[in-house]
Amino acid sequence: IADEPSPVENLGQVLFGERIRPSPYKFNFLKNEDCHFVCQKKYEAGDIQKQKMLKRLMKGMVLNYQQHWIIDNMPVALCYRNTENQEFCSRG
Repeated sequence: IADEPSPVENLGQVLFGERIRPSPYKFNFLKNEDCHFVCQKKYEAGDIQKQKMLKRLMKGMVLNYQQHWIIDNMPVALCYRNTENQEFCSRG
């Protein structure tokens, strides 16, 4: 997957930090499937470089880092019911 070229990004996407990258996830429409693992990582306590990577990941989680998914040039939407039982949809 790393060798696949990235789709062309416009100047606005670059300026706002949006990067379109291929994903390891494979989607099939109209086919129900259970969840699958894509990868699994282990960070060793003695490996300083891996600890830096883990801290960066944790910082992104704390800062509510998000990904916006695009499939066939259409944004993916996640819809769910909130605590007041109202339907809420968000892009990504």
